[in-house]
Amino acid sequence: MRSAPFLIATAVTLALAASAAAAPHRVRAERRDLHPVLAVPATVAPSQFAAVISPAFGLIKQVNVDLAWQVKKGQVLATLVPRAGKPVVVQAPFDGVVIESDAVAGVFVAEGAVLFNVVDIDNVRIELEIPEIDVSQVKVGQELSARFEAYPDKLYTGRVQVCVPLINARTRTEHADGVIENRTHSLLPGMSGMARIALADRSQALVIPAAAVGHDGQRGFVYRPIGGHAVKTPLALGLADGDWVEVSGGLQAGDEVLVGVAKDGEAVAP
Repeated sequence: MRSAPFLIATAVTLALAASAAAAPHRVRAERRDLHPVLAVPATVAPSQFAAVISPAFGLIKQVNVDLAWQVKKGQVLATLVPRAGKPVVVQAPFDGVVIESDAVAGVFVAEGAVLFNVVDIDNVRIELEIPEIDVSQVKVGQELSARFEAYPDKLYTGRVQVCVPLINARTRTEHADGVIENRTHSLLPGMSGMARIALADRSQALVIPAAAVGHDGQRGFVYRPIGGHAVKTPLALGLADGDWVEVSGGLQAGDEVLVGVAKDGEAVAP
């Protein structure tokens, strides 16, 4: 059995090692090519949705489909017998899947009553909300990738398809849609995840490691080593590519910043 002094010495050694690993260290602002991405929440929606309605008041004579059935454009979903006249058919408006059915054979329905809801999920829309500050960076046609909570290990790829030219007054975001191919129907409407939009590359941007950056609301800051202490310094930040963040104001190339500082005024080694 190990002696008590040995165990105490070991614990102290481990504690000192952990403290050293966690101690603030210095890095410098530098210039490098940046491949920025914008990460935003993503929600899956069908590429098309249609409420298939009754064309007239009448009796539903026959229903040919059920929930979750895949249908083809023009396929007869139901047959209706109006009060006066010949039977009429209700058809699928496009290739898709029946996600709701209120049609029951032998029941009378009013003109305009919704009989079926059909969606197209061979391709899906990816609903995105772009922060106002990043709106100028997001364009139709840009590549995007996304991971969803249901499939965290699978990466889906697509493109930005629509940017709606309006800022939501409450969220301060612009709505955008991406599109992703979904032939296996693995992505279902309502699924959520995160999308990453590839933005325009920046040549020789001034950057610092993302680990050095803190945030006060929407403002960024770093700690700089001044007079043996960490001094909180506000920054104007640009784009990021995960490991690096662009600095658009507040630092120059070669300036030192600190990583691992807990609070303003903390003592730092020279």
